[in-house]
Amino acid sequence: AFYHMAENYRVFDKVYYITTGSVEEKLEDADMEIWIHSDYVNQIGQMDLCNIVSDARVSGQMGSNSRVSKAELLVQYGGMMGYRDCLGF
Repeated sequence: AFYHMAENYRVFDKVYYITTGSVEEKLEDADMEIWIHSDYVNQIGQMDLCNIVSDARVSGQMGSNSRVSKAELLVQYGGMMGYRDCLGF
């Protein structure tokens, strides 16, 4: 999801649901949520997504939440372990 700040509150602009081979603009319950400040939207397509996420994380403009335990994430999404450093988990 992308957000901007308004009066010290996070306001979500766009929410995307990412699955294998698909990115859709929609709100859906997900096992893992990641949000990044809208300042990074213009970099999509120009930079690698991992670099965008890493930059946002380092600058404090990225957050995340998991609805399931770390053990469940590991079992269901073990194939994504290569992105662990990118996402900061």
